Amino acid sequence: MTFAKDIYAQVKANHARIDGCKGHTFKPIKHKLGQKHTCLNCGGIVEAPYLIAYIKGWVDAGKDANDVFPGWGV
Repeated sequence: MTFAKDIYAQVKANHARIDGCKGHTFKPIKHKLGQKHTCLNCGGIVEAPYLIAYIKGWVDAGKDANDVFPGWGV
């Protein structure tokens, strides 16, 4: 495989993990610019904008943000 095909396969596998997860949970960490977050349930890796949008959707659905990211809003 070429380098580009390897990267594409990794990205595709990551999206499959993310899309197949029943509910993401992330370990609370001090965020640094550009840092990625790994779901404890599926192993999918996301960047902060995805995580924030996911938490917003979770809250908009009437659920607690702390289910996704313990300590959120503290």
